[in-house]
Amino acid sequence: NLLIKTRMRGFVGRDLIIEKNWESDTKRLGLYAENCGIKLYVTSTFDPYNSNFWDKMIGQAIELVMINEKGEACLDDCIRKKQDEGVKCFLQQVEKDKEIKWGENEHPRYFCSGKHEKNYHQFQKLFVDIMQWENKLNTNWKMGI
Repeated sequence: NLLIKTRMRGFVGRDLIIEKNWESDTKRLGLYAENCGIKLYVTSTFDPYNSNFWDKMIGQAIELVMINEKGEACLDDCIRKKQDEGVKCFLQQVEKDKEIKWGENEHPRYFCSGKHEKNYHQFQKLFVDIMQWENKLNTNWKMGI
């Protein structure tokens, strides 16, 4: 399998649909969230059809909302300004991680691998492999795996 559908510690909301080689990075995001006392509410993951982001088209990205210890959602401005201490802690951990890229000011709720930005051929090969795999399974990704 090229993609996995899973739930992980630190994440709530939708199931994660991610490329299997990005699983360890995703687990670290969940660990950072737990360490900082927040939850990551998944709003979107793998989407090969409706995405402007390469990483999302190959299952190496997550869009999310951060939920603080009081249960309050931290959205774009809150994330950009690091207004919540738990969110600030989480983003500091992400910024230290060399394998995870954060969308920062332009896309503050977007986290990805960023591995394919400079290597279009690598992205293209993985995208074609995923699409061929999906077609073999005749899977409708809107319904999940």
